[in-house]
Amino acid sequence: MVKIGMQICGTLENVAKVLTPQPEFMYFMKLQCTSCQEVSETWVAVSASDEVQGRTGRSIVSHLSVCKFCHKEKIMTVLQDTNSEYTKDDDERFKTIIVFDCRGVEPVDFDFRDGWTVVSVSGRKFTDIEIEDGEWVDFDEDLKESVALYSMKSQFVKV
Repeated sequence: MVKIGMQICGTLENVAKVLTPQPEFMYFMKLQCTSCQEVSETWVAVSASDEVQGRTGRSIVSHLSVCKFCHKEKIMTVLQDTNSEYTKDDDERFKTIIVFDCRGVEPVDFDFRDGWTVVSVSGRKFTDIEIEDGEWVDFDEDLKESVALYSMKSQFVKV
């Protein structure tokens, strides 16, 4: 069992915090088999709300698949209790926002997509936003200024 944290980093403009996605949020990742090192060609969607029974029948996991090359089982579980928000104090520094329990697989790339929630410095909440090409911009009527996320990127670290 290996626990891998997903860290995000970016520049926040008039943003107080980026809230950690809810359990139904779909993390779109490229996964690498730890046996043969093959990386998935397509994005794999993993969610904390998905419950799949492992082959042994002993555990409930978020993702279960078999490597098409070496036929080894790959299991990943989203550890929802590890959620952490990304705040203006974290601006331009990597911070772990979620941890995955990985067995036979490791995430190697992440696509932000949609479903994020941002809270501006005025307290206005922007829901179900899409971070496209690492960026998102909107206008806060209360502030009379733009709110934005720039240069959003991710990395994975063993914890």
